[in-house]
Amino acid sequence: MKKLTGILLAFVLVLGLAACENGSQPKNDAAKEGAVVGESIGTVNGKDIAAKDYQMFYDMYLNMLAKQNQISENIKSMLVDNAIINQDLEKNKVTLSEEEIAAVREEMIAEFGTEKDFKENLEKQGISEEVFDTLVNMRAHQKAHVDWYKKNHPVDEKAMETYYNEHKEDLDSVKASHILVATEEEAKEVKAKLDAGENFETLVEEYSTDDMSKIVGGDLGEINFKYSNFDPVFLEAVKELKVGEISEPVQTQFGFHIIKLTDKKEGIENLKDDISDILFGEEYMKYMKELKDAAEVKFNDEEEKEEDKVEAEKEAEKATEEEKPAEESTEEAPADDNTEAEEAPADETPADEETPADETPEESND
Repeated sequence: MKKLTGILLAFVLVLGLAACENGSQPKNDAAKEGAVVGESIGTVNGKDIAAKDYQMFYDMYLNMLAKQNQISENIKSMLVDNAIINQDLEKNKVTLSEEEIAAVREEMIAEFGTEKDFKENLEKQGISEEVFDTLVNMRAHQKAHVDWYKKNHPVDEKAMETYYNEHKEDLDSVKASHILVATEEEAKEVKAKLDAGENFETLVEEYSTDDMSKIVGGDLGEINFKYSNFDPVFLEAVKELKVGEISEPVQTQFGFHIIKLTDKKEGIENLKDDISDILFGEEYMKYMKELKDAAEVKFNDEEEKEEDKVEAEKEAEKATEEEKPAEESTEEAPADDNTEAEEAPADETPADEETPADETPEESND
């Protein structure tokens, strides 16, 4: 569920930021990035740089970016999803209390950090309290819809087992930390201190040459043996460890490692929550697609475009009709051919009568 609610948060935050770019910012335009006050934004050698020129190009680039990133289409798609969710909740008689919405608001504020961090972030992003309240309401309804669907469509145990067997190598993973040093002598020194009970994270800070993991106590995160890019020797050493166990010095191309296995997620029992989230997410997305496919969605601007298209087709047809007389006048030649064809018999009649006329003089001569 954490993954899904994270997706929902991203959904509403992206929507909120996109909406802000399309005119939902606070009314105080002077505080809005890109907005200018007065007739000049500065000077060059004492000559003013016109504020209207700056604003013209700023707006132009905003519009270009909006079109390139299909912001309008994305906003429409997200608003359609939100409307479908609200209608489905209403259809299934799922309601939210003011307390539930308030709890979601507190969760979202907490994700920013402190109350101060929250307010600073809103101001930085140009999001008003009113817009944030709308986002809270959307997330609360989306969360309620996910919870309702999961309650009424539990994931089947056999389906989880089948999924695990088919994707075992993709799912099994471990978490490990390490201390990386340049020489075997240093590695043995570190191992001795660890065996004596010294703190692993403290020794990471003192000895490790891996600057990236050093800032998080040597933590290397989740390691999947199928997809990992770690040195094969390192991975083999990790496989041999039990959770909480610390390895002997392990040499790789990078130096000498002291490895500590901090967690292991192997077997369906340890991965049930992850598999359940995956399968539920797939089913929920299918359900949402069915709702969207069944919905009748119309946008006013698209209807206007369709009307304009029909009108243009009518105009083109009208223009074609007006051109027809001119086309007919250019087709007189075929009409003359028909006339000649009809007149041919009349020409043949005198030709047929010439023979008797020729024969008559011959008889008179006899």
